[in-house]
This record gives sequence, C-alpha cells and structure tokens, in this order.
Amino acid sequence: MTTNAHHCVLTNVPKLSFGPQSDTFCAALQITLQYMGEPESTYDRLIGWSGRGFRICWSDRLFFWDQHLGKADADPEHYLRTDCDTAAAAVGAAGYEARLLTATDEQPDVAALRALVRDSIYAGRPVLAALSLSRQHWAPEWSLITGYDADGATVTGWSCFQDEEPWKEEVDLEPDGTFRLSDWETRTVTAVRLCGVHRAQDEDALGKQALELGVSYARGRQDGLDAWGVTSYAAWAQAVEAADLTDLDAHLLKGRMQYHIRYIGHLAAQRWFTSAFLKQLHAPVFCVSDVLHAAGWYARIHELMWDCWQVAGGYWRDEDGELPKFRDPATRSQIAAIIREAGELDARALQHLEAALSAWDKNHGDYMAS
Repeated sequence: MTTNAHHCVLTNVPKLSFGPQSDTFCAALQITLQYMGEPESTYDRLIGWSGRGFRICWSDRLFFWDQHLGKADADPEHYLRTDCDTAAAAVGAAGYEARLLTATDEQPDVAALRALVRDSIYAGRPVLAALSLSRQHWAPEWSLITGYDADGATVTGWSCFQDEEPWKEEVDLEPDGTFRLSDWETRTVTAVRLCGVHRAQDEDALGKQALELGVSYARGRQDGLDAWGVTSYAAWAQAVEAADLTDLDAHLLKGRMQYHIRYIGHLAAQRWFTSAFLKQLHAPVFCVSDVLHAAGWYARIHELMWDCWQVAGGYWRDEDGELPKFRDPATRSQIAAIIREAGELDARALQHLEAALSAWDKNHGDYMAS
C-alpha cells in the first residue's frame, strides 16, 4: 500500500478480466478475498453459496433485439449484473457484511461514494463497483477499485473493458496497468464494500442455504419477455426456431445469433462451476447421492453447450462465416433439440436438489425410529 493524506493505493491486486468465470461480480469478489488473505473463498464456492450460479435467464427482448431495442445487445449476464441481493449474499457467505450504495435517477451521492472508497481502500480492501469506463459507450460492469487520489475524486483499479475497443481509447492507465478515472461517481451504478471482521461460517448451514436458493432459482417462471430456470430452455429453443430467421436481413440476424452464442457460453459456465460447487459440497450422508447426480447433470449440460457451438455459431469462429449455418432451418432445429435435451437434464437436476433438501436433516435416528 502507498498512502499519504489524500492518496491511497493498494499494490499488487490481481487483474480482473473476462474469462470462463462469466459472473464478474464473483470473480472480483474472489480477487478481493484472496488479496485479503482468504483463498478458501473460491469462485465456484461463491456462486454456489450465493445462489448466483443456479440463476439462468433467457431474454426474448435481447434475442429479438430488432423488435424491442435500438441496437443489438448480446449481454446474457445482464440479469446478474443488477442482482444486488445475491451479491450481498455472496459477501455474507464469505463471512463479511456488505455495504452497498446504489445509484438512483437523481444525482449520485458523491460524498458517500468517496467516503466508502476511502474507508475501504485505507483498510486494505478493494471496492467492487459496477461502473462504466465510458460515457459514450455505456456499459456498466463489475470492476475493482484499488486506489484513490485527490481525496477520492479520482480512482484507480481494474476493469474488464480497459483493454478492449472502443473503451480503451478513453482510458488513462497508471504505470502498473490499472485504469485511472475521474468523475467516476456519475458512472457508478453500484458500489460494494466488505465491512466488519471475518466471521467463521457454518459449512452445513451454508450448504443447505445454497440448495434452498438453488431450488428457488432453478424452478421455472415466465416474467414478460424473460424466462427463468428450467422454463428458459423452451423459450430459448422456440426463439432459435423462429420462422423469420430464415429470411432476416444479415445485420439483424447477426445480432440475434450473437446473443445466442454468448448465452451458450454463459450457461455453460454457470452449469460447469455450479457442478464443481456441488461436487465439493459438504452434504450430509443421506443427501450425497442426489447432490452428485445434480452435479453430473449440470456437467452434462456444459458438454451439450459445446455441441450447440459445434453445430453453428461456434465461439472463436468467424461470425460472418457461421451466419449462413445459423440461417438454415434444419441446422437451427438441430440446435433446438440440443437445447431441449439440456432443459430435460436441468429439470432432473432440480428434482435431485429437491430430494437432497428434503433429506438434509435426516439422520440414522430416523432409521432406528422407523
């Protein structure tokens, strides 16, 4: 740490970047906790404890963007980025209190934001902030604030966008590679500070809470143009098989395909890391089989998502070259069949989670009393 009366910077905070860990809040929280000397709070445990890994949401508004939005918005993590309840739950499961400041339609509380950052950084704890590096290219994403200057009027830190076009053109960098941003308060949607001393957590209670959240989030529901949990697969498959895709203008079709491609990647990551969480869960003896079955089905869904990419629209492939494949109705029917298969497996996983929960408090005494 380097500090003086108006300036404080935490040194050697690991860089935050996009990757397989698609929930940037939990990725940033993991970095923060590891920097604080707590490596046991891994990414998969954070998304499991908080329930964030169980949450999936398909949005027809984002897929049929040309009918609802001014421009394409291939952002499958949009619903997680604004979910403050599970963000606070992740911090709480890691043993801390979360202090959240969320922007309103009015002017931001500049003094409160600066005070939150100053207090946290001076205490040796990075701040998690959903902020946009740019005004022109508005894209709030969870970032890490690792320092401040001029009493908090300027902040430094890591953003997943700082090395990407078009955002990097507007970013000033510090010698260590962190961004430097003034007027940051008006670009901040939410700021989260970890408060208090670490509290040891009850692994059994955390595990049961995780399954309760998982069951709650995995059960399907339709909310306008958004389909959640097990319901999302049918909505997704139906969207992919929409008849208008065959003759749609290439620009419009590409925007739809991009959301579909990125949603595959997001779902694959959600299911993979949730599977990893369940495999290491300290489940009571009569729950282990069901927990591992759910983990296995989630791992299989991860594999099926790679099969979806392989049929058409594969990640890391030339999107213009993949577009004719995605336009073909027979190809999209093949993709939809894989999506529906994944949905059936997700429903089976939910059944196992429900069974595990019902047996969580069962013990050998139940057998003896029967």
